[in-house]
Amino acid sequence: MRFALASYGTRGDIEPSAAVGRELLRRGHDVRLAVPPEL
Repeated sequence: MRFALASYGTRGDIEPSAAVGRELLRRGHDVRLAVPPEL
């Protein structure tokens, strides 16, 4: 399954989405994470 995760804010706002994305990757899914360019 493919997932697109979008998160905006500071590093503390984005890290939970990144953790979810890593777990989805570990389970064999295709994941894209969209974050602000300064991060």
